This record gives sequence, structure tokens and C-alpha cells, in this order.
Amino acid sequence: MSHNKEEEKLKTLLNSMPRIEDEQSKDELYAKISSRVEQKERPSIKRRRFSWVFPSLGTIGVITLFVLIFQNSPINFNGNYESLEESSGYDMASDEDRESTEEDREGTDGDTAENKINSFGEESEPEMDAIEESAEGEISMADVAPNSHIVTATRPNTTMVQLAVTETNIQNVIPITLIDGDGNRDVNEYYNELESFIDLSELGVKSIIPEGLTFDIDESENQVTMHVSEDFKFPDGSSYPNIFVNALSIMFQPFEIDAVSIGSTDNSESLFGPIVPNDDQIQLNDFANNGYKLYQSSEKLSELLVPIQGDFASLEEAMIEMQTSEPEFNLKATVPTDISFTVEENDNTVIVTMDESEIFGDPQQTINMVEAILMTAKSFGFVEVQFQLPILTAGPYLFDNPIPIPVGVNPIELNN
Repeated sequence: MSHNKEEEKLKTLLNSMPRIEDEQSKDELYAKISSRVEQKERPSIKRRRFSWVFPSLGTIGVITLFVLIFQNSPINFNGNYESLEESSGYDMASDEDRESTEEDREGTDGDTAENKINSFGEESEPEMDAIEESAEGEISMADVAPNSHIVTATRPNTTMVQLAVTETNIQNVIPITLIDGDGNRDVNEYYNELESFIDLSELGVKSIIPEGLTFDIDESENQVTMHVSEDFKFPDGSSYPNIFVNALSIMFQPFEIDAVSIGSTDNSESLFGPIVPNDDQIQLNDFANNGYKLYQSSEKLSELLVPIQGDFASLEEAMIEMQTSEPEFNLKATVPTDISFTVEENDNTVIVTMDESEIFGDPQQTINMVEAILMTAKSFGFVEVQFQLPILTAGPYLFDNPIPIPVGVNPIELNN
């Protein structure tokens, strides 16, 4: 039926056309027209079948263009990169940095696993070493315990001897507590062979006992005898006699004696200059009521607590003196000048109260001050010190309870 309709339609169209004389038959003419119609209909079918292709390609093009614009333009999420940098403290990478980073990343992705390992080992090793050194430095700094300048208690099976040296200017006596874990030596060795046990140059100090003197200690009788050689000569210097007697007093205080006997000699009265022996004895002094400062002859050498003599009527007066440095004698103050403190004496206990100070932010300086006050309290005859400070602890010290006075100062340990 559809075929007949087409035929009728064609006939109508043909009849309406201008008359043209043609020798072709109707069948031939029909065949040609039909073939042309079919050729025109085929492309229309293709367009219907693939009509989605061009819109899809257009969409893809738009998306690609959007991506390119997105990558190459600075997106401002928070309104301002500069404010983000300032608030976070980090530097934002430039577009060139990001592009180079992408190129490096692409190059890295193309490497084999072996190349990655080799590259990491060769190129990153210096950086890793620097990181490790930095970490070790931080750890070592964090792990270093503050130095202590006192001995808090006696130890079993050890020998503890109190010796004395002087600083380079020979103005002050410096006590040294020698701790020997051996415990089998004759006690006289420590006093007569001092430089065998102490490296004076490492401490920046001098021996105060002149050559030609030796000591014989009788512990059972609490008696000390000083023997004088024939060629002995007492050193010159106006301050030396007082320093010498102070040294003997410090050295032999533990034996609870009042004098050092002089061995057999014909002229003991003239051997020691202005020191006049009484019945062949040199009287010792109490060497009490002293303040304590820090001695350090060089920044590379150790610090030592040094007793400072003065006419101090109280511990508070001594602490005021401890606020003054004496650089000409390599002495440093142990109590800062910016700190306010009060001292209250209560029988065998002294209460030291202090206000805020920068010193409490430095554990080592705090320990130096605390130990200097403990030694000062000991020289004034107190048994313990109660600190009332803005902090609760410093190094090994807890300030919630009284701290006993030390048994020694400036310890040097043997047989470590």
C-alpha cells in the first residue's frame, strides 16, 4: 500500500512539472528517481543514529577548558593567600614551583623501585644526617642533667676527704671533696699527694700547701702533725698566711681539731712568717659565717663554689654579698640582684622566701643559687633550709620540704 501511494505521489509531481520531451521510458525514469530518493534518505538515518556525538564532544571540550582554567588560575578559598601565610607561618608555593614539583613527580613515577632506593640513599643521605644530628643535639640537650656542686650524703664503702686549693689570684680558699670508691688507701696519701688525685689545670686552681710540708693524720686520736723539711721556705705574699691557715682549717675540720701540731724542728717560730705557732702548734679558725660565690677561671672549665669571708652578722647579710660579682677574681654572684628575698631563722632551720625572678627559668642557675645558700646556711650552723620559691622543683630538689645541709662541696670522684 505504501508503494502505491508513493507511485501516485510521483505521478502527481510529474504531471505538475513542465512538459519535457524525453525518449526515456517511464520505468527507466522511475528507477533513477527511486535511486536518488534512497541516497537522500540514508544520510538522514546516519544523523539519527549518531546524533549524540557532537554534543558530547562539545561537553568534553568545555570540561577540558574548565580544568585548564582551574589549574592555571590562583583559587582564593579564604579571600587572601597572604593572610593565610601570615596566620599559619608557612610559605605558599608559586605556580612555577608546583609545575616543577609535578614534573619531578612524573619523573619519579617513571623510576624503578631500585632507582628510587638508590636515589634516596645517595641524594637524601646528607639531609638525613643533618636531621639526625639536629635530633641528637636536641635529645642531648634535653637529657643533660644540671651540674651539682655539693655532696648531699655520705656513701657506704667509700672514703670522703676534704681538701683545699686556691684560685689563681691566691685570694680565696676553695674546698674540694674527694670521693674515693676504693676506700683502701692510707688517708695521708690524699693530703700529701694531692696533685695525684686532682688535675689542678682542669679546674683552673693552684695548690695552696707549699712544697716541703707533709701531714701525718692519726684518726684514732683526732690529731694532725705537720712535718717540715729542712729546705722549707714559707711563700711570700701578704695574703698568703691567712689563706694558708684557712686551708688547714678547711682540710681538717672533719677531724674536729683546734690546731695542727708541728713536727720536731729547731725554729718553728720563724718558719711561717707572721704565723706564730703556739707550743709548736698552728691554731685553726672556725672558718664560719661565710657566703658562697661561683669561681670559674675560664668558660671552658668547671664552676666551683667558693666561701667568701666577711663580717656577716646573719645569713641574710651574707646573701646580700652573694649578689655581687667580682670579675677581677673570676667570682660570679650566686643570688641575682633582681630578686627580693626574706630570711627567717627558726632554731636549726632557716626559711628563705623569694619572689619571682628570671633565674627560675634556668634550672642550672637555680641549682647554683640553692646550693650556694645551703652551703652558706651550713657555715652559719643551720641544719636545714626551707625554701619558699615560685617553683616547686629544680633538678633533684623538691621545695615542699626542708632540704638538709650538704656534707661536702665541689666533689671529685675517683674510680668511676
